[in-house]
Amino acid sequence: MKLNNNNIFLLPVLLAGLSLQWLTNYPGYVLQTATTLANGGDWQDSTAIPTQTNGQNVVTMLTSGSAGFFRLCGP
Repeated sequence: MKLNNNNIFLLPVLLAGLSLQWLTNYPGYVLQTATTLANGGDWQDSTAIPTQTNGQNVVTMLTSGSAGFFRLCGP
């Protein structure tokens, strides 16, 4: 992970899909997605609802073949 201006940028783990995980003890963080990083990105809040497993928030998505970027945006 890389911290930058209260945002945590995630390095995804590619399995059969994409699994993004972050600790549950950091409340107030929102998963955001973008299709490009040009001009600062087109970041929007993700509609995916995380589940909680072993003290982690987990969002799993099927890979679509198109580029996508993810970050956690926090308080």
